[in-house]
Amino acid sequence: MAINARQEKFLLALLQEPNVTKACRMADVPRSTANRWLSTDKFQEAYKQMRRNIMDLTTTRLQYLSTKATEVLEQILDDNKVSPYAKIQACNLVLEKAYHGLEIDMQAEILERLEALENEQQENF
Repeated sequence: MAINARQEKFLLALLQEPNVTKACRMADVPRSTANRWLSTDKFQEAYKQMRRNIMDLTTTRLQYLSTKATEVLEQILDDNKVSPYAKIQACNLVLEKAYHGLEIDMQAEILERLEALENEQQENF
């Protein structure tokens, strides 16, 4: 069950704005309508899926940057003339986030497995 175009517009606004009120303004949706949508399983599932998709893209980008960060670290380690402090700090941050992204991927996989088990269990009852 997919959400309609108006709901999708609100969902995207909800992901961009800091609160529901501002998302309503951005998407031109009355707050009462937004509240009704937010209370449905269908909308909540679409919201969760969109957030997962965004995190997947972010994680992929961070993993790509971790390769570049590793290359910079190698260059710094090989060049005794370069003051590496600022670059090392940036590289450490990128690598830390990339590893954290991997942890998030693993957690998302575990959640998907749990959801599949829950769905299977509900179907059996």
